[in-house]
Amino acid sequence: HFGELGNLAYLRPNYVKAVADVVKELGGKPFTAHVKAGDAVKAGDLLMEVDLDAVKAAGKDTATMVVVTNSDAFKTIKAKTGEVKAGEVSCTLTK
Repeated sequence: HFGELGNLAYLRPNYVKAVADVVKELGGKPFTAHVKAGDAVKAGDLLMEVDLDAVKAAGKDTATMVVVTNSDAFKTIKAKTGEVKAGEVSCTLTK
C-alpha cells in the first residue's frame, strides 16, 4: 500500500510532503507500491502503480516527476517530456 511511509523513501524529502498529502487525502486507494525502501530494483521492474482516473476524479493533477537522487553518478540524463505510455522509456541514464 503506497500510503505506508516507507514507500515514500524513493522521493526527495521536499516532495514527500506533497505526495503524502495527496495519498492521505485519497486514503491511499489509487496507489499501489510494488517495492519498498531497501529493495533492489533493475530496469523494467514495476515500482508502483496509480489509478490516474481515480486521481483525476478527485480533482488532482496527474503530472508525475522522475527524480534521480544520485545524478552525479551519471554522465548524461535524458528524460522524455510530455505523456509517457506504459512500457515506454521515460528516462535514460548513461554512466
